[in-house]
Amino acid sequence: MKTAKALGILKGQYVVTNMGFVGIVEQQVNTATPMLEVWGLEHEMGSAYAEELVQISATQFLDLLRQQPCWLQNRGCKPYGKESIRLFKALGIEEESKAR
Repeated sequence: MKTAKALGILKGQYVVTNMGFVGIVEQQVNTATPMLEVWGLEHEMGSAYAEELVQISATQFLDLLRQQPCWLQNRGCKPYGKESIRLFKALGIEEESKAR
């Protein structure tokens, strides 16, 4: 298996998983299973196979994030990973996520 880095997936990138959940790469890009902060049915941290991740733009991330069940149902969507916090601030959705 190729590492995330070998596949061009770096820390701080927006991705979508093979399950359709959006995430931000937090760490372990030198492995085949990088650590992500993921928003889907729940908001959680976890590893995913790098070969099953698709890189997406910030605009795509925002559009998909707002469609995720945890976001729609206001269930703990405030980011807690260092990269995610930084990117939420950059996207201007930090306050929006605090309300969820």
